[in-house]
Amino acid sequence: MTLSICAFEPATGSLGVATTTGYFAVGVDVPWIHPGVGAVATQGLTEPGYGPTVLELLRTGRPAREALTFALNNDGHADARQVAVVGTTAGTAAHTGQSCIPYAAHAVAGGVAVVGNLLSDAEAIEVALGAYHRAKGPLASRLLAGLEAGDRAGGDLRGVRSAALIVRRSDAPRPIVDVRIDDDDDPLKSLRRLVIRSTAYDHLGRGINAMFEGRRADARLETAAAHGLLPDDEQIKFWFLRAHNRPVTLSPRWKELDQRLRPGDV
Repeated sequence: MTLSICAFEPATGSLGVATTTGYFAVGVDVPWIHPGVGAVATQGLTEPGYGPTVLELLRTGRPAREALTFALNNDGHADARQVAVVGTTAGTAAHTGQSCIPYAAHAVAGGVAVVGNLLSDAEAIEVALGAYHRAKGPLASRLLAGLEAGDRAGGDLRGVRSAALIVRRSDAPRPIVDVRIDDDDDPLKSLRRLVIRSTAYDHLGRGINAMFEGRRADARLETAAAHGLLPDDEQIKFWFLRAHNRPVTLSPRWKELDQRLRPGDV
């Protein structure tokens, strides 16, 4: 009983899944990503095993449709499952079982798959897909835009209680974004706050590393990007000031940190 979006962004090699539901902790079982291989959202009468099973088949070179069909054929309750699959080279596929609670549907287009069931309005699927494709910015922002639009157009009939969003890239050892809201009166609002914070701190981490490696221009660019997203965050403001050789005009604890850092380090 969930609305989810899976997407692959060829330009960056990024894979993402965004999902929301009226149930607790949707991020535990629904979204699955293997960097450089593919992404899966498994829902309906959720069977988490679809995630690792389908991703392993994609890794061995099976097309998305073939991998999904194999998993469905080995499941005695396939009619109650809803699954979206996006591969980096395997294409895209989706399944909505006949026993999924209506409104239940899916849509696939341009490396994106949207799936939803127990929806207030069947149009939520196409609305989510359209909003994703119209949105600008990094993959996480576009996934969130699609999810929010789909929810407004007629998402989970019960309302939503949890949400999650993951983005991974093949050349990065850890997720670019990996945030979850397990229980909240407005999980999508809270998810948006965390996506912005996660993006800002991703820039900040790269900026700090650049500072320690002596890449001053990169440090200024990355900390400025972080500061632009969260200008009131003291942690970000501190490193922004350091990177731009400005006085640290913050609380005493940050001034003490400023004094502890060796000039040659940053």
